[in-house]
Amino acid sequence: MALTMRGKLVNVLAVPDRKDEKTGEPIDGYSFCQMMSEEHVSTYGKRLQLHTFYVKSVEKCGAWVGREVEVPVRAYVDRKTGQQKFTVEDGAEVRLLVEPAKNQAA
Repeated sequence: MALTMRGKLVNVLAVPDRKDEKTGEPIDGYSFCQMMSEEHVSTYGKRLQLHTFYVKSVEKCGAWVGREVEVPVRAYVDRKTGQQKFTVEDGAEVRLLVEPAKNQAA
């Protein structure tokens, strides 16, 4: 079962392929996005949570920083920390949410 996470895209980063300085072995590059979302907490309302998730490509996401996006994710519990974490579904892409039209007063 897939969940859809929604929030404001705050950072996009692509790290290129490179070589290890000591051994010279190639290291694969990676791309990730960071999204700020609101979580509702029963004790004090809501809190902001920063989520980092790895994606195949950030080419079209770069222009979306500061805008509302959504991405299909899977939730799991980290065995070491016991914290809830999210991973992006295979083949999933970040999607820009359509912003509602603003009413213009005449």
